[in-house]
Amino acid sequence: MLLSFIIFFLIITLLGFPFSQYLKFYSRAEKYVLTRGIGLGVFPLLTIILNTLSIPLHYITYIIIGAAATGITFYFSAGKKEKFESKEYIETIIAAVLALIVFAVFVYGAARYAYLEDDDPWFHAMGSKYVAQQKTYSLQHDEEIWLRSYLEPYPPSYDVLMGVLHQTNNSMQFTLKIFNALLVALSHLFFYFFARIFLQSRKLALFASAILLLNPSYAGHFIWAQSLNIALMFPALLAVYYSGTSLLWTFIAVVMLAGINLTQLSSAVAINAMSGLLALSQKNWRMVAGIFIAAVVAAGVFYVPMVAKYGWAVVKEGNSVFPHTFTFGVSESVQSDTSGGKIYGITDFISVPLVTRIDQPTGLGIGIFILGFSGFFLLLYFRKKITPCWGVILLWFAFTLVGLEGNLLPVRLFPHRFWPFFAVPVALLSALLLRIISGKKRLAFVAVVLIAVIVTSGVPKFIVQTSPWQPGGSWASKNEIQGYLQLQKILPKNTPIMTLCTDRDEVIGLDFAGLPLDYSLERLRRRFNNLTVAEIQQFMRQKNMRYVIIDNHCVKKYGKQQTEKLMSAVQKVFKLEYETSGMHLFSIG
Repeated sequence: MLLSFIIFFLIITLLGFPFSQYLKFYSRAEKYVLTRGIGLGVFPLLTIILNTLSIPLHYITYIIIGAAATGITFYFSAGKKEKFESKEYIETIIAAVLALIVFAVFVYGAARYAYLEDDDPWFHAMGSKYVAQQKTYSLQHDEEIWLRSYLEPYPPSYDVLMGVLHQTNNSMQFTLKIFNALLVALSHLFFYFFARIFLQSRKLALFASAILLLNPSYAGHFIWAQSLNIALMFPALLAVYYSGTSLLWTFIAVVMLAGINLTQLSSAVAINAMSGLLALSQKNWRMVAGIFIAAVVAAGVFYVPMVAKYGWAVVKEGNSVFPHTFTFGVSESVQSDTSGGKIYGITDFISVPLVTRIDQPTGLGIGIFILGFSGFFLLLYFRKKITPCWGVILLWFAFTLVGLEGNLLPVRLFPHRFWPFFAVPVALLSALLLRIISGKKRLAFVAVVLIAVIVTSGVPKFIVQTSPWQPGGSWASKNEIQGYLQLQKILPKNTPIMTLCTDRDEVIGLDFAGLPLDYSLERLRRRFNNLTVAEIQQFMRQKNMRYVIIDNHCVKKYGKQQTEKLMSAVQKVFKLEYETSGMHLFSIG
């Protein structure tokens, strides 16, 4: 397991150093941290390029490329003297401790159950396993069969990252739960350097970091591609901020925004909009053009080829672009964007529900609500007397608030997913109150405020993030999942198991070896009503599968009579190894 952490940080360091070595930073600590942020941002675009060139997506590939680029950089930058305005070590250590707290709490919460939560993570497990085994994200194109996944035509960066890391360990669950939590934790560390720029104060940046940590509506430990974009958001925004100082920073911003566009579209829209507002507030027309170029690059290297391969209809479905995702508010198809048509009132901002959306918790808590909105009115009054970045902070606040209330508007984009982006200006605004308080009063204010926020926001957040989450609604029955969970106790990890009636291969998310996104298996499944035991046996031997599962998914799909008929035939040839009323495990013998 330690190897996975070493490989992760080695890859992002080697990919980031060739760029950061030629950039100007405020402190050595900022350079050290943002080198990793830049490297993480290079990963998505590099992945698409490698796959397009049919170069295996293996961790060794990334290390070789990063090591070569770093070696060349060392050679040409030998003797280069760097000047920093500040050391910033103490503040960085405190910010790192805050990030470690997030990591520890999220890992603890994710480890409370031996399965993956909800539905999306099971598909991420399948896609990541496919990348780990096949060393590509390219899938077979079949006119008759399309299997849902988070690989093409969906932007594959998150699953590729997890798949590459899974190549270094034997647990898919460990990879997803640990590194998803790590990505969110890193976003907190990156946020400190982001906040220090926009608040023009290290102390205020630390206070804002604490508020973000305690905010229940910032990112949780739910396993999905947005976690990677959340981690990339602050290095990308910093690159946009610095882009006016050099062409290299502009280039880095373009690469990182392209990477964000190649990770998850809904969050990419929000981050690109925030980047655009920042560039416009600086009157940085070069960067405004750069944001457009980033979109063109992402489209050119990935989305256009996907449309050519699969067709526009499949690309839309693969990226969850439904007919009413963007329009008509709550009046039509409120479930098409998973927001449920929710319109947020003041109580939704003040309260923190302990039963909340699994993908995106909501609410600020009354302490953060008062701080954030007080900071908003303070900034309106004092403006640039408090911070030179006052304009863009207000723009971000207005934009993300409007995004949250999208179900009130004729145009919307996953309104509930705007909570983590709204949390960013709220954290900045909360810290601005310290500008008008000085001396011992400031220390007392910070102490009282943090205690209040911990009670009203931090405790509910801890409860939500450490409670056992449900395994999703796609399971056919409670007895079915209980049977699957028992397999972890009776079979070794990565035992080859074939599922006969579900196309998301749940066994992979439980640390067994399945057949992820295998189209020949899907064709076999679709012949369920006419399958013979001999065909199943032949297929399993061909694919080196030791076990096969017949479960309640079969009953749900093909009916009880047909399922019992096939199971009766299977029992005559295969050995029944384990069963519950919801699933039956057979070995080929």
